[in-house]
Amino acid sequence: MYFLAYGFDWTMQVFLLASLFSHLSGFTCLTSPNQVTAETGQSIVLPVNIRHSSSVFIWYRNYENETNKIFEYDTNREVKRVAGQQYTGREDILPNISLKIRNVDINYTGHYIMVSNSSPRDCATIMVNIHERNLTKRVAEQVTLKEADQKKHLMETEVTNQKLVVDKENTSKTAQGKLEKLNTCLHKLDEELENIFENLEKVE
Repeated sequence: MYFLAYGFDWTMQVFLLASLFSHLSGFTCLTSPNQVTAETGQSIVLPVNIRHSSSVFIWYRNYENETNKIFEYDTNREVKRVAGQQYTGREDILPNISLKIRNVDINYTGHYIMVSNSSPRDCATIMVNIHERNLTKRVAEQVTLKEADQKKHLMETEVTNQKLVVDKENTSKTAQGKLEKLNTCLHKLDEELENIFENLEKVE
């Protein structure tokens, strides 16, 4: 194994070791691994290319065995998605069988394998590398979020103030309308009283 330690980068070492393990375990997914790199907190999609008709697709983490199964997707079952022991609650199988992982952290670094039950079967191997998010970038994002929250608060306050102004104006308009109606009624009442007095004077 000397050539593994010194002749290849670590991702290829993992791939070769996983391939050897898979072969000894009765599995033979020996495709060259694709690379997916992300920062902690991001979501990633592990793409696959399905070329043959199949009803069962299985995703594994690091090794192709039952203990390392993430998901089994069976199109013939009523409940198509069945979680395995490596399922963490952040994984999901997309309609094209690609694997989506949300909010990744360092623990999601590793070797991912997808296999189908078709003959010949489809399989894919993907190396995932997760890096800690840059501290400066995280601070900048936190500042941006804080500023956004402050702007949102100011906007909400302004909206509330505008509503109060509108309500006050509406209230004023309503009161003004009622006052105008009252003044009209009083004017009519004055006219009626004047007519009554005039009639009384004529009677006298």
